[in-house]
Amino acid sequence: MNLALTYILAAIPYLISSFVSVIFALMFYTIPYLKKIKPKYLLVARMSFLGCSLLTFVIGFLTLITPYLLR
Repeated sequence: MNLALTYILAAIPYLISSFVSVIFALMFYTIPYLKKIKPKYLLVARMSFLGCSLLTFVIGFLTLITPYLLR
Protein backbone atom coordinates (compact mmCIF):
# COMPACT_ATOMS: atom_id res chain seq x y z
CA MET A 1 0.00 0.00 0.00
CA ASN A 2 1.17 3.50 -0.75
CA LEU A 3 2.64 5.34 2.24
CA ALA A 4 0.59 8.47 1.60
CA LEU A 5 -2.62 6.44 1.50
CA THR A 6 -1.65 4.79 4.78
CA TYR A 7 -1.21 8.17 6.45
CA ILE A 8 -4.51 9.43 5.06
CA LEU A 9 -6.32 6.34 6.36
CA ALA A 10 -4.63 6.80 9.74
CA ALA A 11 -5.81 10.41 9.95
CA ILE A 12 -9.49 9.68 9.28
CA PRO A 13 -10.37 8.46 12.83
CA TYR A 14 -8.68 11.51 14.36
CA LEU A 15 -10.62 13.89 12.14
CA ILE A 16 -13.94 12.12 12.75
CA SER A 17 -13.44 12.12 16.52
CA SER A 18 -12.55 15.81 16.49
CA PHE A 19 -15.78 16.65 14.69
CA VAL A 20 -17.75 14.51 17.16
CA SER A 21 -16.08 16.36 20.04
CA VAL A 22 -17.04 19.70 18.48
CA ILE A 23 -20.66 18.52 18.24
CA PHE A 24 -20.64 17.56 21.93
CA ALA A 25 -19.08 20.90 22.85
CA LEU A 26 -21.80 22.73 20.92
CA MET A 27 -24.41 20.64 22.73
CA PHE A 28 -23.08 22.07 26.00
CA TYR A 29 -24.03 25.51 24.73
CA THR A 30 -27.55 24.56 23.66
CA ILE A 31 -28.98 22.07 26.18
CA PRO A 32 -31.21 24.02 28.60
CA TYR A 33 -30.92 21.76 31.65
CA LEU A 34 -27.19 22.45 31.81
CA LYS A 35 -28.00 25.99 32.93
CA LYS A 36 -28.66 24.51 36.41
CA ILE A 37 -25.00 23.50 36.68
CA LYS A 38 -22.65 26.02 38.26
CA PRO A 39 -21.16 28.19 35.51
CA LYS A 40 -17.60 27.48 36.65
CA TYR A 41 -17.98 23.73 36.10
CA LEU A 42 -19.84 24.23 32.85
CA LEU A 43 -17.04 26.45 31.55
CA VAL A 44 -14.48 23.78 32.46
CA ALA A 45 -16.52 21.14 30.61
CA ARG A 46 -16.89 23.34 27.53
CA MET A 47 -13.22 24.24 27.42
CA SER A 48 -12.13 20.63 27.93
CA PHE A 49 -14.32 19.41 25.07
CA LEU A 50 -13.13 22.20 22.79
CA GLY A 51 -9.51 21.66 23.81
CA CYS A 52 -9.68 17.91 23.22
CA SER A 53 -11.36 18.37 19.87
CA LEU A 54 -8.77 20.95 18.80
CA LEU A 55 -5.91 18.70 19.91
CA THR A 56 -7.40 15.72 18.11
CA PHE A 57 -7.91 17.78 14.96
CA VAL A 58 -4.29 18.99 15.05
CA ILE A 59 -3.02 15.40 15.45
CA GLY A 60 -5.20 14.22 12.57
CA PHE A 61 -4.18 17.13 10.37
CA LEU A 62 -0.49 16.56 11.07
CA THR A 63 -0.95 12.86 10.31
CA LEU A 64 -2.66 13.83 7.07
CA ILE A 65 0.07 16.20 5.86
CA THR A 66 3.08 14.20 7.11
CA PRO A 67 3.66 12.33 3.81
CA TYR A 68 3.78 15.61 1.92
CA LEU A 69 6.23 17.09 4.41
CA LEU A 70 8.53 14.05 4.13
CA ARG A 71 8.92 14.24 0.34
